[in-house]
Amino acid sequence: MKKVLIQNNEQLELVREEIRVSSLFSHPNLLPLLDHAIIAIKPTQEGSWNHEAYLLFPVHLDGTLLDNSNSMKAKKEFFSTSDVLQIFRQLCAGLKHMHGLVPPYAHNDVKPGNVLLTRRKGQAPIAILMDFGSARPARKQIRSRSEALQLQEWASEHCSAPFRAPELWDCPSDADIDERTDIWSLGCTLYAIM
Repeated sequence: MKKVLIQNNEQLELVREEIRVSSLFSHPNLLPLLDHAIIAIKPTQEGSWNHEAYLLFPVHLDGTLLDNSNSMKAKKEFFSTSDVLQIFRQLCAGLKHMHGLVPPYAHNDVKPGNVLLTRRKGQAPIAILMDFGSARPARKQIRSRSEALQLQEWASEHCSAPFRAPELWDCPSDADIDERTDIWSLGCTLYAIM
């Protein structure tokens, strides 16, 4: 269960958007949102209410790809090439589902810490992409320096720096941004686990 303390209307809208976006996906390699609740608690001094959001997801006891990679690295172990390719294939399948929606959605924060693993004895691990808090419609038309700077600022808050696509670091003033930003992050993730 993911618990989110919400202290203002902007945070409330972000949680509502994460819930809405999570409900769009139905794929074995994307973590499903099973249920959710947003509860109003304690009024603030200004008279508005704080909230708590509870998002219920399936349990995956084997941790994230990052957790597994760090644990293995400490023991001087590595994923087999076959396991890396299976993990990569599964992440590609999950992203293909997101990118195939109308409109297409981008995850915007693909990284080893956002991939859950389920290990099975004698079989390749199952990889499940999670955390759709940064997911948005993938296609954005940037037509001014102001829009480019707004996108860069948004990306600095919602996309992990080591996995962020170059066009989100230095966005041109006339550009079409799309789901390929996830492909860059996916490539960085593949590199990280290799």
